[in-house]
Formats: sequence, C-alpha cells, structure tokens
Amino acid sequence: MVRQILKLTDATLAAGGTAIEFTMETNDGVSRLVIPVVDLPLFVQFFAGLATLTDDDGTFPKELDPIPVQGLGIQDGSSPDKTILVAKIGAVALALEMPRNELIGMARRLLLAASAPATGSRPN
Repeated sequence: MVRQILKLTDATLAAGGTAIEFTMETNDGVSRLVIPVVDLPLFVQFFAGLATLTDDDGTFPKELDPIPVQGLGIQDGSSPDKTILVAKIGAVALALEMPRNELIGMARRLLLAASAPATGSRPN
C-alpha cells in the first residue's frame, strides 16, 4: 500500500541538536520521524527537486509562504550559460540553477526593489 503524506508538523531540534524530529501524518496513521541535521540538505534538495516533476504554466503563485534566508550567493553553473543561486537557510545551502540571462533580469529587478520605498506589497 502506498501512503499519502497529509501533513508534516511539530518539528523540533532533537538528540542534543544533531537531529530534527517531526510528525508525519499519512492516510493510515501518524509517525514521529528523525532526520540527522547533517542529512537535512539531502532531504531539502530532494523535496525541492520534486517540483521539477510537475507541470509549470510559467506563472508565480499569488500567495507565497516565504522562507527566511540568512544569505544569498552566486556560483558558476554546470555550463557557461548557467548560474547557480545559493540560498543559505540554517544549516542548508539550497542551490538553484538558472539560465545566466535570467540572472541579469533578476539583478535589475533586485536593484529596483532595493532602491524603491517599501510598500508592503509582494513582488510578482
């Protein structure tokens, strides 16, 4: 039988700070799971990568649930026309590869957003 994940909740630091413990609710019950902090980047990359399996209509959602980041960085991508945008989230560095020309457009939008007065609205 295949279990359907319904909800992930109650995340806490465990094992003296070396693991993350959380509750997973599925269609056939509830389980408490533990992920070692050192393996957390693998899980984040895996779940983020699942999005590539879905269809994309090219639009951004109207409502977002932002994840606070501690820093951003840029690296060369897998080819000369690619760039890697790295977001530091706690112990995880999430690497997002994108076409280099999209980075140029993003840089322009970031400059405009950083120099404009804050309006409280979300960018699109």
